[in-house]
Amino acid sequence: MILKLISDDQAAELTDSILVSVGAEDPDNVTAGVIWMAEGNVVSDEGPLTVPEALTLADDQGKETVYITLQPDTFEWLPEWGTLG
Repeated sequence: MILKLISDDQAAELTDSILVSVGAEDPDNVTAGVIWMAEGNVVSDEGPLTVPEALTLADDQGKETVYITLQPDTFEWLPEWGTLG
């Protein structure tokens, strides 16, 4: 699974993709959601989840690339979650 960091604008253009949105209002409360996109529309979403749970669920969908957005943009991705491309 390839994890690719994208902006919110790029996320709005996704079709037939899996998007994991990760965010935190404070560093002690990080949550993630998994969003399934098809033909440019949200088909389903699930969350809040931990980041590892969200990544496992996204990986189970069998897509080569999983797209990642961070909220806020200054939120830092942790290395233990994987490498962002």
